[in-house]
Amino acid sequence: MTAATASSAPTIDVHAHILLPEVEETVAGHPGLAEARALDARRNGPAALAVNGPMVGARVPKLT
Repeated sequence: MTAATASSAPTIDVHAHILLPEVEETVAGHPGLAEARALDARRNGPAALAVNGPMVGARVPKLT
């Protein structure tokens, strides 16, 4: 095996989230927004939405 196909080092996912009220306001009337949110809801499922919705809501002040 080569280094490109196998590694003993762990994989670390580093990313960030930011919510910008100005962007939310800008896209609020966009015709594709409802469809995009519906697709996210289908992908994530109701159990994830029940957990993630309140969690994100509680963190919005820290993400803006």
